[in-house]
Amino acid sequence: MDYIDFIDAPTVRDHLRRLPPLPPAQQSILIAQSGVRPLADKLAALKAIRDSTPLEDFSCGCWTFQCKDPFPVILDRYLRTFFRG
Repeated sequence: MDYIDFIDAPTVRDHLRRLPPLPPAQQSILIAQSGVRPLADKLAALKAIRDSTPLEDFSCGCWTFQCKDPFPVILDRYLRTFFRG
């Protein structure tokens, strides 16, 4: 699954298709915030990114979160929250 397919705005999707791929953390944030795809699709895409991305690659790009944990820790916590049940 392509992270661009999870972006709600068609204009933004079209624009991002013309650019190099965003860093993995930014892709993950866009996927998690999607309102156009079901939760199961979002979780599958996030798990695929997490499984295929070396830890150091998550430090690329700019993003902020309400805690100071490294992005892989945040992503793992997010995935565990939904995969418990």
